[in-house]
Amino acid sequence: MKIVGFPLAVVVFLAVWFVPLVGMDEVTRHTLALMFFTVILWITRPWMPALTGMLFMVLAWLFGLADREVALSGFSSSTPWFIWGALMLALAVRETKLDVRLAYTLLKRIPASSKGLIALHYIISWLLSYVIPSSTARVAILAPVAASQIESLGLPRKSNTGKMLMISLVLVNWMAAQTLMTGGSSPLTAWGILQESGIYVSWVQWWSYQIVPLFVTMGVLFFGCSFLFRPEPAPMRQGTEGETEDRKDIAQVADEVLAALGPFSSAEKKLAAVMLSVLLLWATEVWHGIGTDLIGIMAGILVLLPGIGVLKAQEAFQKIGWHTVLFVAAALSIGNVTQETGVAQWLESVLRVLLNVGNSQIMFLMMMLLLGSLARLLLRSGAAAAAVLLIPTIRLAESLGYNPTLVGVLFPFCMAGTFIYQHAYGLIAYDYGTFEEPDFILACLVRYVALIAAILVGYYIWWPLLGLL
Repeated sequence: MKIVGFPLAVVVFLAVWFVPLVGMDEVTRHTLALMFFTVILWITRPWMPALTGMLFMVLAWLFGLADREVALSGFSSSTPWFIWGALMLALAVRETKLDVRLAYTLLKRIPASSKGLIALHYIISWLLSYVIPSSTARVAILAPVAASQIESLGLPRKSNTGKMLMISLVLVNWMAAQTLMTGGSSPLTAWGILQESGIYVSWVQWWSYQIVPLFVTMGVLFFGCSFLFRPEPAPMRQGTEGETEDRKDIAQVADEVLAALGPFSSAEKKLAAVMLSVLLLWATEVWHGIGTDLIGIMAGILVLLPGIGVLKAQEAFQKIGWHTVLFVAAALSIGNVTQETGVAQWLESVLRVLLNVGNSQIMFLMMMLLLGSLARLLLRSGAAAAAVLLIPTIRLAESLGYNPTLVGVLFPFCMAGTFIYQHAYGLIAYDYGTFEEPDFILACLVRYVALIAAILVGYYIWWPLLGLL
């Protein structure tokens, strides 16, 4: 794909650029050609997606499709800098090893049963999403721990318990990432596009809209996968003082890791204070009025300040994932260019045929889930899908009288992949050899049932209570 990607993108670009399309003016057609060029490069990935997005910005400006202010507008938005702040916080958590301390402190409470172990990992994955805005980082921390815990229970890694536990790590971390605004690049991109469209959603609003659907999804996924994979009971060997050896083994591993970390360092205490303050400020935005993005940027700066912060600025700037910041800035610019040139309106007309089935908002959301799963077959990034599809989807929702805020917030939730290659961090768990691709596909089918159940509960019970419907 990398070999044929660029030549194919050029051929499609030239074909759309020079072949007149009925009812489409030249500027719209040329922008559509550039959009196809970009999407093909995102699918085939001959180079980093962020570079592709930046190329779109430069070519749109060079070809006169948009002026400089519109072509580079993503960088004037607060969203990329908000992501920069989140990445700085994530780096600080990783560098101080606060993430490892939190994870192993929670893992000491492991129940000595297969389903108890899996359920606790559901909870830990969700809790860690509040302080580690990266599914890859969360899975990287939890996967080796889960592998050792499977063996501590006296079960082989290829057992049904091991299979369900490792698959759950991937799927639950994906769900936690999409339903928390700061959980990953996809919801942050969607939030930025909403903001560019004149719709502001605070961190706590996003959380409140998603929290009940998330719990519904996790519950259905847990019971559905338990029925599908049927985890074996852990063989219990009686230990001393009424404790099982299984329980003691797991707790002992956690104790050894925590002992190696030593007592809370001053850096960990500072960072914990910053993280708690950030979460508190996000939760109380309605009272103090400081925006979610401004709080995130301030927190990123705070962890770098000498004497106050926990990172050395020069090293931190070299270590964070700038490609994420650049990609989101490019995605926002692409959205603004497509609106200016009429491509968003053309995509809206296409989506009107695909999404407007049944003439009801609940059917619109269900079709959005279907469209999202199809889009992810090509675009391996939910952020890329948002860059292409979210603005026309919001415009269509508004024209039909549906709530655009709900559509925007739910959009990342609907970008669910079915295959392991669509979850890059899933390859970390897959590498432990506990499950195969067909197992993962079956679990993803259960997740689709869980997502449908979550939308139904949200639509008929939760979102009306919040005034969204």
